[in-house]
Amino acid sequence: MAHSVGGSILLQYLSDEKFGDSIGGLFVLAAPTWDDNQWNFDDLKLPRKIAEKLALIPRIYFYHCRDDEIVPFAHLALHAAQIPQAITRAISHGGHQFGNDLARIAMDIRGDDAG
Repeated sequence: MAHSVGGSILLQYLSDEKFGDSIGGLFVLAAPTWDDNQWNFDDLKLPRKIAEKLALIPRIYFYHCRDDEIVPFAHLALHAAQIPQAITRAISHGGHQFGNDLARIAMDIRGDDAG
């Protein structure tokens, strides 16, 4: 699990390293994607084949609040386009810190079906 720029760094790390089938799930919160014009930083751009690289991870989730004031909500769709096997969760409100309420994410980590 990683939040914001930490999520971007984790995705970059996973795109570069071999990890086999040792990861049971990946949960990324409010992470910027660096392929957008205003968020352009070459060192954190993900490789084109990132979806293939992450294929061994059985559960990949991206979360983003619609009212995020730091990372634009549009970045959720950019991640979904790069990693189509991921489940995306658009949260109606909570800003960049999810209103300090990670209940939805905890449900997904536990594997609860409500949702």
